[in-house]
Amino acid sequence: MRQDGGRFVGFGHVTSAERRQADLFFADLMGRRRRRRWPRGNEAWEQTAPLIDGPLTPSEWQTVMRIVRSGEAQVGAPLTGDAARNALLVAARIFCDRNALRLEREDPLLCLTNDVTMADRRVRALVPHVTARGPILNLAGILRAAGITVSEANGWQARTANGPFDPVGVMMHHTVGVGPSALADIVANNKANFFVDRAGILTVVAAGRANHAGMGAQRVLDDTRNGIAPTGTAAQRGLADALIGNGFYYGFENENRGDGVQTWPAVQLDTMARAAATLCRRHGWTSERVIAHKEWTSRKVDPAGFAMTTLRTSVAALI
Repeated sequence: MRQDGGRFVGFGHVTSAERRQADLFFADLMGRRRRRRWPRGNEAWEQTAPLIDGPLTPSEWQTVMRIVRSGEAQVGAPLTGDAARNALLVAARIFCDRNALRLEREDPLLCLTNDVTMADRRVRALVPHVTARGPILNLAGILRAAGITVSEANGWQARTANGPFDPVGVMMHHTVGVGPSALADIVANNKANFFVDRAGILTVVAAGRANHAGMGAQRVLDDTRNGIAPTGTAAQRGLADALIGNGFYYGFENENRGDGVQTWPAVQLDTMARAAATLCRRHGWTSERVIAHKEWTSRKVDPAGFAMTTLRTSVAALI
């Protein structure tokens, strides 16, 4: 801009020295430095620091937790029921937060337009790190939207056991213990993703991997992935334990002694079915992906006192 007596009157001539000074300023701002090529005066630019990739830092995980709580990756980018798209949205946010001042002069819409940013191969490469603690879903929010009374254990968004969590189904348990101490133990030891009490209130315990399934049969996992329901308990089928299932199933601990005497209130069974159906619907699963702990391993008998075929029928009707 050319100034005349304190008044801006239009664009004036820019000297080569002024242009070079501006280029140097923006090079510093964008984290680049200048190098010379032959012949003299032919200038190019190179990165002074590589783009940041790899696992999320603790502060970045706090960003993810804030996104999950707010249900929005950034203004105008709400989370939805599509876990894969949510993961890309969050990966795009983390990528741009990390690298906004390191990016090459490339697509001018990168980090300005969500669709362009989400399509970038570097953003997609970041997704496994973003989902290392589980799918990007506001579990409490989507369950409330399904008409379920939901409570939230403190810190559920960041609670996870060691190891990957890529769920392919839902696993039901009974607690044995009952009352407030049962829930406190489940939260303290990360024994489930969800706790359903006898009044039908669901508590979200952990967004990530929980310590609930233990060792079980490869055949059952393979069938779950293929949408095939178990035909009986693992003991009835003579199935041997082969791998740990914690990373493959959402775990539901449902308040009941499991002694065959204590009944299951209808309101509790309804919450269990509605919650399982909500997860199935969000992931595009059928009700055949809802299994019992006793169908997973011959070591267990839970949940006792109701038929899993009946529960799966209820889930199917709600999907």
